[in-house]
Amino acid sequence: MALIFNIRAQDQVHYTIAVRIIGSDAMRIADSFRGERVVLGESSVAGVWTAVAVGTLSGSWREGAVTKMVITDITPLPHPRRLVTHGDLETDANGEPYGLDVLEENDAKTILAESGSYDHLEALQLMVAEDADPVEDIFGRASIYEDAGTAEGSFFHRVISAYKGRCAFTGLSQRSLDGKRMEAIVARVDAASGSQQASVSQGLAVSRTVAFCYRNGVLAIGEDYDILRSPVLCAELRALLDVTNPKALLFLPQEKEDWPDLEAARRHRLRFGY
Repeated sequence: MALIFNIRAQDQVHYTIAVRIIGSDAMRIADSFRGERVVLGESSVAGVWTAVAVGTLSGSWREGAVTKMVITDITPLPHPRRLVTHGDLETDANGEPYGLDVLEENDAKTILAESGSYDHLEALQLMVAEDADPVEDIFGRASIYEDAGTAEGSFFHRVISAYKGRCAFTGLSQRSLDGKRMEAIVARVDAASGSQQASVSQGLAVSRTVAFCYRNGVLAIGEDYDILRSPVLCAELRALLDVTNPKALLFLPQEKEDWPDLEAARRHRLRFGY
């Protein structure tokens, strides 16, 4: 048996997905299947699915009546697979599709086998979705996020270079273990302003987890480049920041002109009530 999730465009954040499930049993289900492989699909008719990928249910947290489940280690299927769990192809298309369903054992085994082998490294479970700025999402469609690009001279490249590939909040290197891939991403200091300025001061080099927290106001920047935390910041990330950055001050670029724009940082934190 395996879970299958209905993935929407807004759930897709690079190689991590955050799925929103409403219901009193959602948290119990998340706890029961944590660490297990799950199937990602698309469904517009209740009980009728197109499976497109497999991932690992890595964590979850509650926001009111909504349980958010974080799925990592995404492996797209070589070919989409049509499935029917409950219902049939004649089901009323106006009915609400399921956000979450259970696959029969045979279907689950077939899909998990098709996804191929994978290596899952145990990591600190921060229980927050890791956001990113990809050129394409995991299914090959154009991303809704900006600031991607690795070409030398691009906004992305200049910001990453200014921060020497380290997260501005934790100071940790964002290069992959083999040293071949840069995992850091660039978040706008104030993305909501719509500013298209290309100066490094408008961007932050951060980890995917920190980017998600910053964009959603769980982390912010103070007047002295101090790190502000929302009361809802999860304990795991609090602990990580306490260990890596006990002074709670941003790790800044060498050139002062590249430091984050404090006016943009002020707009960002005021928008989230700091």
